Amino acid sequence: MTKREKEIIEILKKEPMISQNDLANRLGISRSSVAVHITNLMKKEIIAGKGYVIREDNFVAVLGGANVDIMGFPKDVFKPGDSLPGTVLQSLGGVGRNIAENLAKLEVPVRFLTLVGDDPNGDFIRQETKASGVDVSHIHTDKKHGTGIYFSVQDEEGEMIAAISQMDIYDEMDLGYLEKVLPVLRSAARIIVDTNLSEEALRFVANNLSDKELIVDTVSSKKALRIKDFVGKFSTIKPNRVESEILTGIPILDDESLKANAHWFFEQGVKRVFISLGSQGTFAATPKIMGKVTSRKVHMKNANGAGDAFIAAMVMTSLQTKDIREWAKNGSAAAISAILSEDTINRDLSLEKINEIKKEYQIEWKNM
Repeated sequence: MTKREKEIIEILKKEPMISQNDLANRLGISRSSVAVHITNLMKKEIIAGKGYVIREDNFVAVLGGANVDIMGFPKDVFKPGDSLPGTVLQSLGGVGRNIAENLAKLEVPVRFLTLVGDDPNGDFIRQETKASGVDVSHIHTDKKHGTGIYFSVQDEEGEMIAAISQMDIYDEMDLGYLEKVLPVLRSAARIIVDTNLSEEALRFVANNLSDKELIVDTVSSKKALRIKDFVGKFSTIKPNRVESEILTGIPILDDESLKANAHWFFEQGVKRVFISLGSQGTFAATPKIMGKVTSRKVHMKNANGAGDAFIAAMVMTSLQTKDIREWAKNGSAAAISAILSEDTINRDLSLEKINEIKKEYQIEWKNM
């Protein structure tokens, strides 16, 4: 690259959506000169398409949900229709956002793509996610809807009584939005999507990026159905037992039915299958190898966040080795780290922590 091209690249890394006019003013050259430099950088495949995305094949792109979780806990016995003293906690949530933060903790370069509202909650998500080490330059602001909110009320025992979900903003993650961020996704080494997106949006992603390493988190049994008709476009899928059964139509009763689930996915075109089985571990399979990852008993502090941590560690490992046994073992260790934490994301998550947990909890692969 020329000296001028290097100057342009440094600016684009910080401001990927800068206009050519602003870039020209910053550099003290004409707009036409900027256009020539941009064209040359595209020809050299240093920049990918619109948005002046720098091609860096080592980063992971996460496309999915981000919301604010608000939970109310009464101090006394809950009484319907009454106002009770208690505690209200606010935290960040969303499957995609949580996966992105876990990846950052594992020192994987990660870019998170989502929509937030033009409101304090949107600012909160952007600021806190950036502080965790995630690239948030492709979080777009939608002025039509508020940022996603999940509001729940618990009883005195901590059991949920009721919840309200404000997630209309995800409807705006439509084809127009996806076409804008497509160059970012194309330039990633791995792409992770969650099924909080609409079926139309998921289909667009699958059809346009099936030649990439495309990983899908099915989120829930209802949302998993959004990808059933085109599930084979994804290279890797990670459902739980129920989500897998919903997609395949095959009840999981034993090892043979687990294998049958995997074969159904392979017949559709999926290359790798990871099915979480709760306390029974994780089943992992390719057309050439199948097995389970097991561990000694874990005393759970928090049921949330295990799947998000699993995918993050699994993807981190995929950048280092093709051996899915290692993917599954590291993913399982990260999931245990989440279960052992009172927070959805374990603040101490790291590769060193994963290796410690693998030894301490005797995480092992067993062929099937």
